[in-house]
Amino acid sequence: MRYTWRFYVILVFFAVLFLCLIGRVYDLTVRQHEFLSSESKKRSLRVDSTTYHRAMITDRAGTPLAISIPAFSIWLNPKELKDVEDFPWKKVAKLLQTTESQLKNRLKKYHNKQFVYLTRRIPPEKAKAFEGIPAVHQKKEFKRFYPQGAAASHWVGMTNIDDQGIDGAELLFNETLSGVNGANLVIRDREGTVVKELKALTIPEAGEPVSLSMDLRVQYVAYHALKKAVVSAEAASGSVVVIKADTGEILAMANAPSYNPNRPITCKNQCNRNRALSDMFEPGSTIKAFSAMAALESGQYALDSVVDTGNGKLELDGHTISDHGKAFGEISLQDILAKSSNIGIAKLAMSLPETTLYDQFYQLGFGSPTLLGLPGESSGRLVYPNNIKPVNIASLSFGYGMAASTMQLAQAYTVLANDGVRVPLTLLKQDGLPQNAVRVYHKQHVQSLLKALHAAVSVGGTAKRAKVPGYEVAGKTGTAYIAGPKGYDKHDRHYVSSFAGVLPYPNPKLVVVVVLRDPKKGHYGGVIAAPVFAEVASHAMPFYDNQLDCPSCVLEPEV
Repeated sequence: MRYTWRFYVILVFFAVLFLCLIGRVYDLTVRQHEFLSSESKKRSLRVDSTTYHRAMITDRAGTPLAISIPAFSIWLNPKELKDVEDFPWKKVAKLLQTTESQLKNRLKKYHNKQFVYLTRRIPPEKAKAFEGIPAVHQKKEFKRFYPQGAAASHWVGMTNIDDQGIDGAELLFNETLSGVNGANLVIRDREGTVVKELKALTIPEAGEPVSLSMDLRVQYVAYHALKKAVVSAEAASGSVVVIKADTGEILAMANAPSYNPNRPITCKNQCNRNRALSDMFEPGSTIKAFSAMAALESGQYALDSVVDTGNGKLELDGHTISDHGKAFGEISLQDILAKSSNIGIAKLAMSLPETTLYDQFYQLGFGSPTLLGLPGESSGRLVYPNNIKPVNIASLSFGYGMAASTMQLAQAYTVLANDGVRVPLTLLKQDGLPQNAVRVYHKQHVQSLLKALHAAVSVGGTAKRAKVPGYEVAGKTGTAYIAGPKGYDKHDRHYVSSFAGVLPYPNPKLVVVVVLRDPKKGHYGGVIAAPVFAEVASHAMPFYDNQLDCPSCVLEPEV
């Protein structure tokens, strides 16, 4: 019995130990339950996303312009590197096209992280080389591919590394194309493997495809004809816009220089700018068509109305307006357009109320954005002077003292092609005629003007090279000076050469506008811009003369 007290000591010890355990269990399961549960979830519960690829962008015939292809992103868990004895640094660095030291230095910054990308969106065949490397994982994603390359890049735009639109239609219709990614609540083990799927947090929704108004057949021809002309004339840049007159659908919008959206942009000449929308210029004589329309609309003039242009020079407010060394004398309104007389059109404009040209040009869309929604669009410039002088009206009548984009000029000529009705321009394929059209000019006056513009493309006019075999054309050339820091320098002159036309005359279906900026070889619009018009129009017109539907006629584009 002498060991009885030891028994009780041991009994008490185990009793106390048991109570401590009970207390600890109580503390963990009751008092700290919420905290421990949340900590457990932090380490095991994950939101697993289901990525839907972006929907396609197509032209009006369904030809793909932007598609998503499978790709893989390679990532690494820096904390897992501690458990890897012989990590193949040299091999991984070579696959990433970097050096071993650069790779190590990069990962030092993320040593406390559990996730760091090594490379993004690489092709499946390249991703295979990373298989089996410890601590290196792969994530299946999608990468955007643009089958038409540089020919359609300013239309379509591109996406960033996270597959979000950053330019062109990719940006404008980003929400429509993206859809909604799915999200599932899952339990993962310490290796990152999904043990159990608990519930769906977000139901995935596929993006909706976008069908643009572009006709790839026309776009392809426009791009290559323009590219050839820019190189031939040694121009700084150029733009071509083709519009289906009755619906306002833009069939082609080409720029040179351009870029291939499938490759990194490395050009130094801002080749990614959509110059048809962003670059402003003084449109010069292409505006004379609308100054003549203002005269016809006034009721004071007809095509055979005669204006005395004198000896080819006109002094106004200390400025001299000339007809480039030519003295036309007394000529009709029709000949003013055919011969592109600055004095003739100026005298017509100055005989009208001083705000007439400004008011009508605003109605045509000059001085306002086209509201297409593409990034970088310019609104142009058309401002009422505080004190309108005759020289302001005169210069405006032949396209100076204002600035417009190629798209704005094409929009204005669409009014002439539609018998005086302005329709909103659109980048999307339309199933019918627009409902919100606005009449700007009387039909009979437009028909008279088109007759004069048709004469400008005939023998004796300034645009003989704009003729299209098998079709009659109505149009106007433009050759305008580019103002520099010192104004229009007589010794170092730069030009914008253009041609704007509609066809077939007298019932136009297409509008084509060509602009070449700062050409070094030749500068007259009738010499370098009109032939581009003829080439583009001759290819485009057969598709729309009889509403021809021929998706198989699509030319094989350059990637």
